[in-house]
Amino acid sequence: MGVSEDYYYALVESILNDLSLTINVKIERHFPGNRNIGGKYSLKTKTITMYLEEIKEQCRGVLGTEERVIDYFKVILAHEIGHSEDRELEELAIRKEHTKSNYAKHQLALRIEENAWNYAKQALPELSPLIQVIQNHSMKIYMNRSTG
Repeated sequence: MGVSEDYYYALVESILNDLSLTINVKIERHFPGNRNIGGKYSLKTKTITMYLEEIKEQCRGVLGTEERVIDYFKVILAHEIGHSEDRELEELAIRKEHTKSNYAKHQLALRIEENAWNYAKQALPELSPLIQVIQNHSMKIYMNRSTG
């Protein structure tokens, strides 16, 4: 599906308007690293960056097709908005940075992710089944380490 960056920016604007939010969102083709990151929120710059090729790759990997890549993009965006709107995020991030216990770091990271997913479900209730599928896939890394 050859959708332009302009289309994605218009989609972002529409979602932010629906949520009555003003957040700086950048769209880039690729994540600048070796990880498959679809979106990232920077607490430092208060900016969300969305990575289109990684979102397509995730969509194929999780759903087996790119057919719902627009909805997948919306879900990842809502999740990142969830980070930006999380009133606990700064405190949780500081605690995570300063704790020495790997288990405590993991629990804090899990809480940060759960907060963002809960926000996404509230922001896009019409995509709730898809959000749950993506969340389950995304959270595997946290659940596999939860006993450490």
